[in-house]
Order: sequence, then structure tokens, then C-alpha cells
Amino acid sequence: MDRPAAGAAAGVGDQPVLRQMTQHHIVDQLPVAVLARRDRTLEPPHRLAPLDRTQVVEEVDLVGHLRACERFRARANLPEPATAPMVRRLLRRITTHPRYAELRQNLQLPEYAGTRFTARRVLNLYLARWESARGRTRLWSRPTKLTVEATNICNLECPACFTGAGDLGRPRSHLSLDLYRQVLAELGPYLLEVEFYNWGEPLLAKHIFPMIEEASAAGAHTTVSTNFSFPFDAGRAERLVSSGLSVLGVSIDGARQETYEQYRRRGKLEKVLENCRTVRDAKRRLGSATPRLVWE
Repeated sequence: MDRPAAGAAAGVGDQPVLRQMTQHHIVDQLPVAVLARRDRTLEPPHRLAPLDRTQVVEEVDLVGHLRACERFRARANLPEPATAPMVRRLLRRITTHPRYAELRQNLQLPEYAGTRFTARRVLNLYLARWESARGRTRLWSRPTKLTVEATNICNLECPACFTGAGDLGRPRSHLSLDLYRQVLAELGPYLLEVEFYNWGEPLLAKHIFPMIEEASAAGAHTTVSTNFSFPFDAGRAERLVSSGLSVLGVSIDGARQETYEQYRRRGKLEKVLENCRTVRDAKRRLGSATPRLVWE
């Protein structure tokens, strides 16, 4: 990732704290460069989504946050007073925001199910929003969302899909579990969401269950979009439910087979509905509220 040299990025200024942070690459550990400034000239503007601030108060373990700040202080060789005040200033700004009570309710929306908000995730999100609002092209923030193509194989022949039309131009294959784990190890602490779909049918991938399990265990919201028109027994349904998957989107393009198959070529609507019932029953047996089934 292309990172700015010490003090060279537009708008960073020449604060000693910031220079030390960039020189020691501490931004990789705790991306709080903006929050470390002592003046107000670079305050994030009002157009930034205030959800980031709400998430800090709602979910961050303050003990873990303070420990992270202490590690940051030690690595950057900063004086003692330069750490804890960052946390206190941020929390004070959050709790005094006029829309604080309203915004807290956003965390109850289903789209955040499964996301474990930590200090690192929230501060990285805050930094990403700040960089985006200013149109920065050299970033300190890490990605907050990851799209995983677990396989490019699909059982259908949907005409508007490159895979279904045979125009993808790549060998049929599955994503290596080792490569996936390398990516997750690097980005996992920052990710809010991992979605497992692109040009293939994710539930036909060889390693889809461990992939979902590991992303969920890392604290990310996980999503699968499936055509669900293939055999899927109770055992696989229980494995899917147990994986921690947050949302299972099911593509259904008609209420009758004659309508459905016009686009989902080779698909069987009754099999799709049967599989949905199988997952529903598995959720009931295991007493799980997830994955949430969504008709797409």
C-alpha cells in the first residue's frame, strides 16, 4: 500500500507527534494520526457520516483501547500525556454530538449484525471517511470491506452473467484457503464486512465454510449471495448456520418456474425454496438467529 512519507501528505502539517507516527509506521497499528493533532484546523467536516463516532461509544472496549494507545505511545516513543487524551477527546466529541441518541439506534439495524466493533476498526473507519471526504489518493486507512470470490464455478447459465454466458475467460477454479488466510490475517482487524460472492456460486466453493467461519471469528459481518438451486442437505445447512454467517441472500427472479427459468436458466425454483426451508429448520434446531435470509 502506498503510504505518505513523514509529514509529506497534503494537510498533515508539521506536528512532532505526526512526524514521529509516520516515521515509525505506527499508523499500521493504530490509525489515529488525525486525532493526534492539537489544533482544530483539520477537524472532520459535518458531512462525514457521524455513525463512526457512535460506534466508538457503543462497542469499543475502553480498556483494550487504552492498552492499544499505550502500545502506540511506547512504539512511537511519545511522552506519557500524548496518549490517553486522544481517547478522551474522541469520546467527548461523540457523546456531546446533537444527534448522538438518534445515531446510537443505527447499530441495532440488521446490516451491522455480526460486526464486532473494536477501537482499531472504528478509528480506521473514521480515518477512511476523513480521507474520502478530502479526496485523498494516498491513504493511511485500510479497507473496511472485502469481496471474496471463493470460486468462479456456477451451476446456472444466466444470460446477463459473464460466467453463465461463458465469457469469463478464466479457468474454473477455487480460491486457495492459504491465500485467503493470508489476506484475512492482514486485513481482518480492520474489516467491517466480508462478502462471499462475485462471478461464481459461493456455496459450491470447496472451502466456503471455513472461510465464513474465520471471517466471522475475526469479527466481520459476513454475507453470501446464492442462487440456491442445487442439492443442499440438512448437514450442510447446519454447517452454514454454525459458521456465523450474518446474511444469506437468495436470488429468486419469479414466483413460478416458467418465470423464474427465463433468467435463472437450468435453475429449479422448488429446489431453491426447499433449501430455504432447510436452512430455516437448521436455524431452529440450533437456536440461531442467523443467517438472516434475504430475498434478492
